[in-house]
Amino acid sequence: MGSTRDQIAARVARHLADGSFVNVGIGLPGMVPAHVPDERGILFHAEHGVIGFGAAATDPRPGVTELDFFSNRFTLRPGAAIVDHPTSFALIRAGLVDATVLGAFEVAADGTFASHQNDVMPSAGVGGAPELAGGCATVIVALEHDTAAGAARLVRRCRLPVGLPRRVELVVTELGAFRPAGDAFAAVELAPGVSLEQVRARTGAPVIDELTLGRRPVPAARERVDRRRSKVVTDEFAAIAVVRSGMTVAIGGWGGSGTPARLVTALAVSGVEDLTIVCAGVGPMNELIAAGCVRHAVTSFASYAGRNSPSAAFDELCRQGRITAELCSQGVLAERLRAGGSGVAGFYVAADAVGRFTPAGEGRLFDGRPHVFQPAIRADVSLVGASVADRFGNLAWVDGERNYNAPVAMAGQRCLVAADRVVELGGIDPHQVMVPGAVVDQVVGPPG
Repeated sequence: MGSTRDQIAARVARHLADGSFVNVGIGLPGMVPAHVPDERGILFHAEHGVIGFGAAATDPRPGVTELDFFSNRFTLRPGAAIVDHPTSFALIRAGLVDATVLGAFEVAADGTFASHQNDVMPSAGVGGAPELAGGCATVIVALEHDTAAGAARLVRRCRLPVGLPRRVELVVTELGAFRPAGDAFAAVELAPGVSLEQVRARTGAPVIDELTLGRRPVPAARERVDRRRSKVVTDEFAAIAVVRSGMTVAIGGWGGSGTPARLVTALAVSGVEDLTIVCAGVGPMNELIAAGCVRHAVTSFASYAGRNSPSAAFDELCRQGRITAELCSQGVLAERLRAGGSGVAGFYVAADAVGRFTPAGEGRLFDGRPHVFQPAIRADVSLVGASVADRFGNLAWVDGERNYNAPVAMAGQRCLVAADRVVELGGIDPHQVMVPGAVVDQVVGPPG
């Protein structure tokens, strides 16, 4: 049966849905991947930016394992990605992670939990728990049923400070799995040889029987995180069918570099209209305006001067009131997209850095300098160009093609990618992944 902690980790693994995206913390939660075979398609996420790892390992070969905070090594599975902390937590705040497995000192029957021993010396640290608990669809706590002194960790009300308002959906111990039910814990699974009476004797709150209901796996938020399926398609017209009239569409690329031209052309002939287009330059915008798709534009370059300019139609339609435009400085536009994809509502930027080219927003003084609030941009669909993608959707760029593509990819509720080259899982070095496949829905491969 292995150690007590191994038993707990194995039980947590059974309550995860196949194809889900799951954060696991250091310590006991980090033991869960060892109990999940690769064929279940579960994508494991660590706060420090490793996505797609497996069991702990001792093999020191470069590229096979990666270090965590305590210098433990974990096997990297094919298609893994290693990103920085800001990107890692952006995935969490944006709601892309289905579940998180946390440790705690105790859990109450009302679902609150204590991750600190006292308010004076929070020895457990804050870590990423607030964002994990607030950003993940499901919170699972894994802990031993009793303290070393024999005191119950599952209690009626927390005796230790509760630092987060988020409720726990499931508590897993060596005795079984339990659902906080308000004034009691509902037993949904018991370990072999463990009776309900034994659990009640070691629990500081009533325990009710829900064993007949069976376990309810954590639901996966989107198919995009299922590593068992390929996201690669060859028909850009089929891919673009997710765009509906009235949606907001963000488009990557800059000056023709990294622009998803095939997707833009497919959108132009799709027949949709009244779109809000977020795009740094006029190239894709011109094609969509000529096709009658655009109602509103958020852009840095709405037009070029000159009667014979390709964007002269844009100017004329704006004068007629048939299209509205919101001009936004390039850097601010990139930050608004990045904020939208990171679960951040907006930010303040120095007023003299944007001038009159900004929507009216709340003003504040920082260090005596006027700043204006810039709202985040969240798109219904993102269209992105990539130099290379693997079949899971991990993306990389060469030269200047990265430009706006990375923040645009993150900002979309759905992300469609036109890739110059598609490789198998493992074809992109995990350290070279610039946008992880967890944010990508479909990859349109090159023609032929």
